[in-house]
Amino acid sequence: MKWVMTDHVHYDRVAVCWMIERFLDPQAEIAFASNQTPLADLPPDAIPLAFPGAKLGPHDADGPCFVKVMREYGVTDPALQLMGEVIAKGIDYRSEEHTSELQSLAYLVCRLLLEKK
Repeated sequence: MKWVMTDHVHYDRVAVCWMIERFLDPQAEIAFASNQTPLADLPPDAIPLAFPGAKLGPHDADGPCFVKVMREYGVTDPALQLMGEVIAKGIDYRSEEHTSELQSLAYLVCRLLLEKK
């Protein structure tokens, strides 16, 4: 499948790409476009990720893009669910304009989870 993600990349979106390639679509083609690109201007055969207005849009009250992709594709792995929680908390923390310490912690926790897999 083809996927297109906003080029404003951070750990939520990096994790989404990793999960897609590792668990959903090993042959994934992932492209990037400006988050200002209207959905109608994205490749019609690609699944939009983290674009405003997309089904699998950026983080909002429904969670980060990582959790939305998990829900959409029925991913239930407990380690990935925990990873989704860590990502969501990291985004919440960053949204409150705290420093990047939690992002570093979230990255370390995700790495530890992945190494145990």
